[in-house]
Amino acid sequence: MKMRKIVLAAVLTLALSAPAFATGTFTCAYTSPAVQKLLLAAFDPEGTWDIVRQSPNTLVLANEVDPESVRYLMPMMRLPRRRPHEPDRWEREPVFTAEEYVTFNFREERNGLLRVTVRHDVVANPGRRFERTVKSDCDDHFRLMNYCAVFLNGGYGAGFDTAYRRGHMYIADVLEGSAADLAGVREGDRVRLINKTVADEVSLDQFGRKYQWAQLGKPFTMDLERPNGERYHVELAVDYIPAQTERCKEFFGIDDADPGRTREQVYASAPRYVPPMTPEMKRQLEAQQAIGFAFDDDGTVTEVLKDAIADKAGLKAGDVITEHNLVSIKQTGAAKMREDIERRVTGGLVSMLTVRRNGKEVIVKLRK
Repeated sequence: MKMRKIVLAAVLTLALSAPAFATGTFTCAYTSPAVQKLLLAAFDPEGTWDIVRQSPNTLVLANEVDPESVRYLMPMMRLPRRRPHEPDRWEREPVFTAEEYVTFNFREERNGLLRVTVRHDVVANPGRRFERTVKSDCDDHFRLMNYCAVFLNGGYGAGFDTAYRRGHMYIADVLEGSAADLAGVREGDRVRLINKTVADEVSLDQFGRKYQWAQLGKPFTMDLERPNGERYHVELAVDYIPAQTERCKEFFGIDDADPGRTREQVYASAPRYVPPMTPEMKRQLEAQQAIGFAFDDDGTVTEVLKDAIADKAGLKAGDVITEHNLVSIKQTGAAKMREDIERRVTGGLVSMLTVRRNGKEVIVKLRK
């Protein structure tokens, strides 16, 4: 089966945010030759990179880089003086040629899994006097390593990959069973808007870190266009992606594929997205801290802070507040009642709550 192309961010683009997986590393239950086949198909589908070295433990790819793009990273050197009292003159070491090397290392661990790591080096003047490694990291391959990890093992993400063609962002691949797949996103669709931002103004690296491979549950919207010109809108959230077992069988030519992680396993270990706090959420949190408990719009107490005013007064989670100072919650509403309780408690006054507990009415008095 033909693998879809993964287009990486530019070589010298800086990383922007925290990854969903350990940067540049993943483990899987497949053999080194099989994983190398997947990496080559995903990273270099056009075959434009040179394979410098390939063994069961290492895969090294090389590509030429514009010397001018790395010259500013070279150290400064002092020029010889032309006259005895001439001030010092400095300039950067020259760059005649430059190459980038992507090194994948494969190590079998004690549990039988294969650990794959990547390193990206940019070398100025390779093999010359002024040879320098001017950059060494794996930030540019965040999207590649996440894609391969989820493809082989299952995991979480938005479930698609993107590429730039003629200055426009397109969907390069959609993982089966992902949120994008279920929403009808298809390979070849053009991405026009991301959360109302023009997609063509967003780098692939930033988009990958901020949305495609962000924390579990992070929502975002996209406006897309089919190849036939039809436009549509989708609302997605980073969610579970099953391992692409059928695609692995076909691509690797095997009868069995590792089933990968279950939804429960992923949910238990994945970092969760925490939405930004709105002014109303912030006010409710401050009120909860002030009075020592929280309740929903129906009056049900959802949380009681240990050793807080409400805890010492005997209020319990699960109690249902029916009245505050003999005024029904149906009359005031939950929001107004929260304000009244907070104002009275912080002001040193008594708040008398009538609550329903186990079918009986109980009076709880709050006082600072």
